[in-house]
Amino acid sequence: MTLPEEPPLLTLISPTEGMTVRAGTPFLLQGSLTDSAGEPLADAQLTWSLGDVPVGRGWTCWTASEPGITLVQLFAYLGDELVARKYVRITVEGHDRVGDCD
Repeated sequence: MTLPEEPPLLTLISPTEGMTVRAGTPFLLQGSLTDSAGEPLADAQLTWSLGDVPVGRGWTCWTASEPGITLVQLFAYLGDELVARKYVRITVEGHDRVGDCD
């Protein structure tokens, strides 16, 4: 009997659900895609978006956002096929008025 091949495992490492960041300050986007043995899939393509706006490609990248609740999405492709998607919501805090100081 042959067991079916398990799908790749997509992990969204950073940011984490509910994380708070400052508006305009870069934060790390980090993810991985591995096979069932935990080995990275070298031919995988990871893409990142904030809401529906693409912001980067790769295992890691840095981005910043405007104030509000932001949906961070990670998409994993093998060739042209979307094989997995993960997302988290983060809070982006910032001042609406110019001249505010911390």
